[in-house]
Amino acid sequence: MSMFAVVHRPADLARACEDISAFLAFHHRKRAASRAEPLIGIWLDPGMAAEMVAELNEKAPKTAAGFGKVRESVSLGGVWTLCWLDSERVVRLPLLETLLEQSIADAENAARRRFIPVFLDDLPVSEVQSEMHELRRHRPSCVMPSLWQEGETGRISLPSDYLETATHPRK
Repeated sequence: MSMFAVVHRPADLARACEDISAFLAFHHRKRAASRAEPLIGIWLDPGMAAEMVAELNEKAPKTAAGFGKVRESVSLGGVWTLCWLDSERVVRLPLLETLLEQSIADAENAARRRFIPVFLDDLPVSEVQSEMHELRRHRPSCVMPSLWQEGETGRISLPSDYLETATHPRK
């Protein structure tokens, strides 16, 4: 099972990563699995309310083949929402396309929407580079630099200098 997160305010990214990391570490220990479930990305979207995440199943575009469905989600006070997908495949590009289509009506926040791909820390660099190239080729204006997830604990590594980039949109 893979998952993604929606952070509703870019300024809350650090808090969301801390909270989600703690939640995933707890969830991972509770499951007693050897590997964490992969977090495939973080969607920064000030215009996407937590309720809109539930609509992703109904509004998934035809381009989202293999996207699966949002099986369940957990949310913290409008700060972030974590969604589990029923797809075993990691599907970052179809997820990104679905999220963009879902939020298309909200033109006011279009310039502040960003997708942060998250990769397990044991993936080969060539695989990460290839996928990042593909994401940027399709959606160059909204793909941020990637983050890493510790495969043994589920924790997300957020460099301290990342916040400056994530909270100030590109021009």
